Amino acid sequence: MIFILALIYLVIYYRSRGGENEFVYKDRLAQITRVTIYLFYPSILIATFQLFDCVKLDDGYYLEENLNISCDIAEYHDLYVPVGYVMLIFWGLILPVIVFMRIRSQLESAKKEEAYKVRCKYGFLLGGYKKKYYYWEFMRQIKKFFLILIVSELVRYGADTACVFMIMLIYAFIHFNYTLNTFKSKVVMELENYSLFSSILIILLGIMYND
Repeated sequence: MIFILALIYLVIYYRSRGGENEFVYKDRLAQITRVTIYLFYPSILIATFQLFDCVKLDDGYYLEENLNISCDIAEYHDLYVPVGYVMLIFWGLILPVIVFMRIRSQLESAKKEEAYKVRCKYGFLLGGYKKKYYYWEFMRQIKKFFLILIVSELVRYGADTACVFMIMLIYAFIHFNYTLNTFKSKVVMELENYSLFSSILIILLGIMYND
């Protein structure tokens, strides 16, 4: 997957050099970058949280994803932990805020015709929502962040505890969907809520199965 994306970048870069369609190619490159970041956001967050997941074995604590790495040695605390915190803060929090602030500034400063171009430019983030709720996709990213946080960290305090927090978070978004009516299409909103209700049902079935 990474190789294919790198190949696409190279093709667009070389085709854009000095050509008449340089602006078009660079715009496509920027669009691919935005979509790639959006798609890989949950995966990189999960990988980041895994840097903190250590399990106890007979002779100490080891990284759950790679039992060859000891969590008791200085290298783990001097390298893996700082990298994990930097990635967590930058990728999990700062990057979405930067994208959100950039979109908001462009929408607020643009005229009516230019605002339409901005919405087309970020269509995969803004397209399905009403104009005043252009930020809702970022709220959904926050939901993903906290769901991954709960699954990765709170589960160590008990699966039932983690499940309760997940249900509360998902139900909150169901409530917001109905009260704010953020989606342009009622059908899309109903599908979104059905998927959230299905997630709650799966979690409840998981709790019953574990009991």
